[in-house]
Amino acid sequence: MYEILIVGGGPAGLTAAIYAARAGKHVAVLERGSTGGQIISAPLVENYPGIPSVSGTELARQMTEQACTFGAEIVYTEAVGLEKTPAGFRVLCMDGVREAKGHPCDWCGAPVTGACGGRCAYRLRRILLRCLRRRVL
Repeated sequence: MYEILIVGGGPAGLTAAIYAARAGKHVAVLERGSTGGQIISAPLVENYPGIPSVSGTELARQMTEQACTFGAEIVYTEAVGLEKTPAGFRVLCMDGVREAKGHPCDWCGAPVTGACGGRCAYRLRRILLRCLRRRVL
């Protein structure tokens, strides 16, 4: 059982994984395709803070490597649903079920159809602040 499950391995999801793993949490990123999300299709990224110029593919590779270095797991599967359980919640995936403690405080990255009632959005800063207030991280 994970402490934190992140649905979507784009820049927001990978950043959340880095923060969570650095905080010593058992975290996994569920990604249905390649990590990096839409950024991997960018031939050149010149507006990422601290990095003057890099390809989207290389930036995604570096972010994935950094998340894994801190202990995050990347699980290549497609999330298709979300259920509340007495101990926390479970994410229903194409290849099985992944469970996590606590409760889902929010989602980042591409929405899982119907899993969050349409509340999914790119809200990483808000997610991290809410998690910090709840002492999740």
